[in-house]
Amino acid sequence: MTFKQRLALAVGAVGVSAVALASPASATGVAWFHGDDEASVDLTPGNGAASWAWIWDGSADQYGTVLIIHLANRSTQRLVTWGQGSSNSSSYGARIVSAQICDWNGSPLNCGSVHYF
Repeated sequence: MTFKQRLALAVGAVGVSAVALASPASATGVAWFHGDDEASVDLTPGNGAASWAWIWDGSADQYGTVLIIHLANRSTQRLVTWGQGSSNSSSYGARIVSAQICDWNGSPLNCGSVHYF
């Protein structure tokens, strides 16, 4: 089993545990994949911010990766990486209400489904 498969299995097990222990309204941390790219959102990061997001570019393509983030204050933020193995993270003063992973070549393309929080 590859590292990525073990990681996906561990993330899935943690996700199942979180669902069993908490209702969706109280869930705080979520991680998901779109192809080989991964994102994570935390709604109670413990650093004083209202929310936090992280994106990792695992794709061996010519594109970067972007996490398009919609905040409760109605603003939109983009968290961008620039090549395979790169990552980026940021804290936000407003709660993240939705996020979507896309490939990035100066504009979003090949987007995954929107995740709502």
